[in-house]
Amino acid sequence: MAATLDPRNKHEYFIQKWDKKHHIGVRRKTESMFQEFRISHDVAAAVDIPNSPSHIDVDLIDDFDINEWRFGGGVVQRESELQRYLKSPLMVLWGKIANNEFDVLAWWKANQGEYPILSRIAVDLYSIPSMSAEVERVFSGFVPLFL
Repeated sequence: MAATLDPRNKHEYFIQKWDKKHHIGVRRKTESMFQEFRISHDVAAAVDIPNSPSHIDVDLIDDFDINEWRFGGGVVQRESELQRYLKSPLMVLWGKIANNEFDVLAWWKANQGEYPILSRIAVDLYSIPSMSAEVERVFSGFVPLFL
C-alpha cells in the first residue's frame, strides 16, 4: 500500500516489475485496505457530528441530490476516492535530486481535501519509521550489560 500511495508509483511499479498473476492480488489488497479505512472514517465522522435539533428531517436532507438539482437529473458517475486517485496521472519528477527530496507525506497532507480517506491511510503508513536492517543483525549486536 505504501508503494501505491506514492503518487509517482501507484500501481505502475507492480505492473512493470511483478508477474501478471499477482496484479489482481495487489488490486484486491489495495481495495480491501481502502474499504477498511473508509468504514472507520464513516464511523468516526458519525461520532464527530454534534447533536442536531430533532426537528430537522434527516431523510429529506439525505435524499437531496445537488447534481440532480443543478444539472436536471443527468447521470452522475460515482467513483470511489481510490478509483479517482488511481486514474489520475502519475506524478513525474525529473532528476534524482527532485525524487530524493520529494516528501510523500507532505503531498498527502496537501491533497487531503481531494483524497481524505487515502490521506489518512498515507499518514498512518508513512508515519511508521522505516528500517532496512534485518532483525537478526540488529539483535546479534546486542550485548547484555549484566553478564
